[in-house]
Amino acid sequence: MKRISSFLALAALLASVGSLPAGAQAVGASVEGKVTQEGQPMARIQVVLTNADTGRAIKTKTDKKGEFLLVGIPYGQYKVDVLGDKGEKLFSETTNVGTGDTSTDNVLKIDIPKGSAPADNSFGLAPSGTPPPKLTKEQLAKIKA
Repeated sequence: MKRISSFLALAALLASVGSLPAGAQAVGASVEGKVTQEGQPMARIQVVLTNADTGRAIKTKTDKKGEFLLVGIPYGQYKVDVLGDKGEKLFSETTNVGTGDTSTDNVLKIDIPKGSAPADNSFGLAPSGTPPPKLTKEQLAKIKA
């Protein structure tokens, strides 16, 4: 009788543990963002995240509101590039994805100035080989001072 009671107790314990909901296993972070140009959403623009350690590129396009969402991005340092219709680089920066805190998302708000030269690096400089802009005498005097 004691053996049957022990068996029933063990069976009840296993049944209750087996019925608990399994926790979600997140493998990375979610990255969301919005690409605008002077406050206006940029639709169907390509956004590329390139992992600095592995070189793996993850690509997506913005929707009609200029928004994008990527899920399951491995934690690490990434280069974020925004490419125009012809593949020209409109924006580039380096960012960290994931803090180990899964309760927060990585939100990128990218506003591209209208008429700006395509970015060549993470500092937003004009492409190499492009001559520097002409400065007026007043601007040169301010620089020297």
